[in-house]
Amino acid sequence: MAISFACKKIDINDLIKCSFGFSKTEFKVFNFLLGKDKQAYTVVDLADKVKLDRTSVQRALKKLVDKKIVERRAKNLGNGGFLYIYKILHKEDIKDKLRTNIQTWYKTAENYISEW
Repeated sequence: MAISFACKKIDINDLIKCSFGFSKTEFKVFNFLLGKDKQAYTVVDLADKVKLDRTSVQRALKKLVDKKIVERRAKNLGNGGFLYIYKILHKEDIKDKLRTNIQTWYKTAENYISEW
């Protein structure tokens, strides 16, 4: 689905990437997790699934956690250690965040137009 905005059509992926300020890697990780919203992954497992190196995925996950799109939880291991697992928020929660971002953008655009 694409939205026609004057001289450009904006599809939902563009809207999501722009609204959240996703890099290509963040969007790739986001998209994968969105399709697997019932599952949690370690960095290593996720890197294998999306075919990216571990450090790139780890950086992307940190940014997604900072943006409150992905949750990070510690999982205790039997030997006393732990590892982090990552899970995306429910799609409806992400839609709410997207709507909020767009409403904020709209208000800012309205102010610019008013001041023009």
